[in-house]
Parts: sequence; structure tokens; C-alpha cells
Amino acid sequence: EGVEEPNLGVIGQKALERDPENLEIYGNLGFVLIQESRHAEACAILERGLRNWPESLWLSYQLAYGLHEANRFAEAIPFAEKVAARPNSLQARAYMILGMCQVCLGQIAEGKAAFESALKLEPRLAMIHENAGYVFNLVGRFPEAIAHLERAIELKPDQPMVLNYLG
Repeated sequence: EGVEEPNLGVIGQKALERDPENLEIYGNLGFVLIQESRHAEACAILERGLRNWPESLWLSYQLAYGLHEANRFAEAIPFAEKVAARPNSLQARAYMILGMCQVCLGQIAEGKAAFESALKLEPRLAMIHENAGYVFNLVGRFPEAIAHLERAIELKPDQPMVLNYLG
């Protein structure tokens, strides 16, 4: 008889009911719901949080990520741009999300520029190369995809998904 895993979404909802003025609960609950592929719920929670804390770069980043994961690329862009525009700990990741959204919308030059900005800030972050590789592959830009995926492996060799992608 195994121990049942706690439902973090339910726990987060209850925490939010008890403490609706806690910014961290909005961000953490949004993240958990995104990981559970409950994108609409996640985005609604994060939007509620941003109504209370409109300047929160963390909530803006989480919302950009959630909208991206929901394939709502055009809606994600303003939130990613907001976070990317100012020096902060999420800036490189915001540029990465911005680049992913732009490439998926066919804005290749803008997406490349966003990935380059991300890599200027975090040149050794394999995740940026990995995501650049995936989205360039998705839109048929195979030489760029391969170059980014190979660089991701150089930076972080133990990535079975990337190795599998490269064949």
C-alpha cells in the first residue's frame, strides 16, 4: 500500500483562500498548475496575482511561461518583454521565452535576436540552447536547430531528450 501523493494544486488553492494577499502563493500555485498542464487555471491565477502586484517580474515571467505552454504565443510576448526589459534574475529566461514565442509565430529574426540576448546574459545555460534548438527544428530551421542542440549537449552532456532529438 503506497502513500498517496499530495495534490499540490488543491493545497495551493486552499493556501490562496487562507492568504489571498501572499504573492508567493500565486506564483507557486501558477507554476504547479502549469506543470500539471492546467494552463487555463494557471494563467487565471497568475493574472489575479498581477492585478494585485502589477510590477511583479516573477508573476509576469510565470504568466509568460504559462501562456507559452498553452500555445498562446502572442499573449505571452508582452509579459516576456516586460521581464526581459529590466536587469533581473529571470531576464535571460524571459528572453528565451520571448524567442520561443516569436519563432513559433514566424517572427524568425526577432526570435533569433531574443535568443542571442538570452545567451549574452547566460552563455552557459544549456536550457536556452536546448529550447532554441527545439523551436528552430519546429519551424524547419534545421541547421540552427542542430547547432543549438549540439551546444546544449556540450554544456550539459547528460540530456537524454536532446541526444534523442539529435538522433
